[in-house]
Amino acid sequence: MDKFKKPLKAWQWVGITAGAALFAGWLILSFSSLDMGDGAGSAEVSFPAPRNEAKVMINFGDGQKRAFQGAIIEGMSVYHALLASTTAGNLELEVAQNQEGSSVEKIDAVSNNGSRNWEYHLNGKPQDRNSLEEQLVRPGDTVEFTYE
Repeated sequence: MDKFKKPLKAWQWVGITAGAALFAGWLILSFSSLDMGDGAGSAEVSFPAPRNEAKVMINFGDGQKRAFQGAIIEGMSVYHALLASTTAGNLELEVAQNQEGSSVEKIDAVSNNGSRNWEYHLNGKPQDRNSLEEQLVRPGDTVEFTYE
């Protein structure tokens, strides 16, 4: 039994440290970005989200789309999923707060202008645009924000 109590060698510590660093990096970058192209000659990419992950799609309305996929935690709202996605994608996000709730005002350089606004769908169903913080995201969900 004493043979299992030997101290770890330096190369073993390096392996353990590298593995821990890779795992930590994976956690930090759990929302990864996929460039969906400009729409010219590109096919729509569709893949199911793994069980403990959700997808966030951003359609800028001009053919430019961005897709994000990442782990979710219990109680995560649509707002938190969008915030994680825009942070991972280095996109600017502005959210308006009002008596009805909170809604997307701007993603990157695309702002609401009265005739066109940011709307969102959860698993293909339209949602109240003021429900960002109330609507929860569950494993396997797809949230699509569209400038329409």
